[in-house]
Amino acid sequence: MDDQYISNDDDDDGGDWITTFADMATLLMAFFVLLLSFAEMDVEKYAAVVGSMKQALGVDAKSEKKFLKVDKKADPNSPTCQVMDSTPVKVKVKDTSLEEALKKKAQVIRKHLKKQIEESTVTVERTSNFIVIRLPEQGMFGGGNASVGRRFKGVLKQIRAALENVDGEVVVAGHTDDRPIKSRAFRSNWDLSSERAVSVLHEILKSKKLDPSKLSAVGYGSSRPLKPNTTKKNRAMNRRVEVVVKQLAPKKVAPEPEADKAKDGTKDAKADGASAKDDKKAGDVESETPPGKKDEKTKAKAKADKGSK
Repeated sequence: MDDQYISNDDDDDGGDWITTFADMATLLMAFFVLLLSFAEMDVEKYAAVVGSMKQALGVDAKSEKKFLKVDKKADPNSPTCQVMDSTPVKVKVKDTSLEEALKKKAQVIRKHLKKQIEESTVTVERTSNFIVIRLPEQGMFGGGNASVGRRFKGVLKQIRAALENVDGEVVVAGHTDDRPIKSRAFRSNWDLSSERAVSVLHEILKSKKLDPSKLSAVGYGSSRPLKPNTTKKNRAMNRRVEVVVKQLAPKKVAPEPEADKAKDGTKDAKADGASAKDDKKAGDVESETPPGKKDEKTKAKAKADKGSK
């Protein structure tokens, strides 16, 4: 019994390696299949995925720039090289020309209003899109009033001189705090802010060098405060008039429509065809005249010239 049991164990141990080998072979096969799948790239699917990502991100086509580099030692016919060369990455380039123009205008305005800025009568701020000349209510207007005081007429004269030396669109904006107005002259803070903006605009329009078509006035009431209307100081800051100078975008020349180009090309072709027909007719007339008659006409003309002499 013991000998039979031992011999059976020896038979079972001899076949266990087959299971381990089969598992290892299966794993190796799966590994190499994965490597093969990673090595092969579907160019069409890759390009479709990249195109959908461009549309989703809203990349500008006018400012695209290629910055992907392909290894010079790599095979140019490989799928990776073809995809990198045919799908450029688009980058938006920031246009700094408008910002530089605004910077120069702000310097000109600060130069004209140097004294007023030092006296804290006005403040000048510049952003990436416009310049703001801020005028406080105190000293310029009375409480609930829209008439410009005499003191500030001199300040507005300096602002007018500064605007004459810069080009752009000018918007005069009036602002108030959140306290309701109690006056028969104005229905609300909207009326008050609008009237104050118009009063300042009238002072600016005294200059004959400024184009009225580029000037406008608007009242915002208490809708755009600088500070929360929680303290007396903040409310005083919110009661103001702002002269906003906006940089005008350069005019773009519209391209000639394709239909007009086609019409011009048709006209030129017709004109060339007509001139060719005229030349052909003239040649046909000359070819129809016999050589003998041509000589007779030439001789008769020569005789007539001698007789007249």
